Amino acid sequence: MNSLTLSTLKSFALNLLLLTFCIVIVAMALQFFIPEMTLPDNYWGMIIYFFLMTLIVHLLFISASHYKTQMSISYTWATIILKLLISILFIALLVYINPHQAMKTVVWFFIMYLIYTGFELFWVIKQIQGRPAR
Repeated sequence: MNSLTLSTLKSFALNLLLLTFCIVIVAMALQFFIPEMTLPDNYWGMIIYFFLMTLIVHLLFISASHYKTQMSISYTWATIILKLLISILFIALLVYINPHQAMKTVVWFFIMYLIYTGFELFWVIKQIQGRPAR
């Protein structure tokens, strides 16, 4: 990895950590101010899952960006599909382990999936726009 890629990855990881911290604070505040809104038992597992999954997928996107355009697109699509399949398996496991909180788990999972995926897309687009044309 060159220094620019390492710098980009460090910046991404720091911002990802900040996003995760903000999500935890907002979730705790919601739970404090709206007592009926409780977090699912597996909330912390979801936080760890999304932090690690987003970091790994972004690392794969960075490595895919070094290939030729067609190969890069194929690699990116494969990464997106793999992330989706792993996420489906993870949510199915969470629901299987804790079926009495299935609806709450699915709702929180979907909200976090959208937030983390949006964050990831923002950074990928930002990186693509900052790259000089070939």
